[in-house]
Amino acid sequence: LPLLDEPHHPRLRKYENDHTKAWSTAIDAADAFVFVAPEYNYFAAPAIVNAVDYLLKEWRYKPAAIFS
Repeated sequence: LPLLDEPHHPRLRKYENDHTKAWSTAIDAADAFVFVAPEYNYFAAPAIVNAVDYLLKEWRYKPAAIFS
């Protein structure tokens, strides 16, 4: 996903780009998440942080785990 290319805040769910709409649909359909990622400066890789930050309501009430 490109970095911060949506004009509206994710809480509004007013996505304009096709890649964001596809990402939203994929995350909304899932029941839980397991992220397997490398560690980068003692934190998750920036690409994963960006992907998580792209959405807001799609993540609600779903369990998640990160393995790094």
